[in-house]
Amino acid sequence: MSIPVSNVPRDDSYCWHLTKDGGYTVRSGYKVGISMEEGSSISGSRGMGFRLRKIWELELHSKIKIFIWKACPEWLPTYVNLARRKVPMRAQCHVCFISYESTAHVLWSCSGLKVVWSMFGFHCGWKSGDTVCFQDFFNGCVNRLD
Repeated sequence: MSIPVSNVPRDDSYCWHLTKDGGYTVRSGYKVGISMEEGSSISGSRGMGFRLRKIWELELHSKIKIFIWKACPEWLPTYVNLARRKVPMRAQCHVCFISYESTAHVLWSCSGLKVVWSMFGFHCGWKSGDTVCFQDFFNGCVNRLD
């Protein structure tokens, strides 16, 4: 995968994802430093208790680490998360048309996607009614490793 070069010549710019306007502040940098030191989540991620630093210590491919880092605080672009950010769309899953497309639904409760997961030999073991958020799932995995 590569990022296409823009047809419009424009200088690169920096964007700090932890402030609303994209600008870096000493305050936001301080919060990141403190959260990394404590092994907790970054401020602004709705009070998560998972250990953010643990993700980067895992011996996994960097794409998987980034996926986990985005999935724990519900930053993946599922329909539910996009609707929460006021993107005009229906939050209903476009695979099963039964439930809302949340991170947990896409990963382990969508009946249509369970078929896809099983083709790759992955069976999560949860029943359709189980609602396990990714953050809880990750915390459970980290606790088993500790």
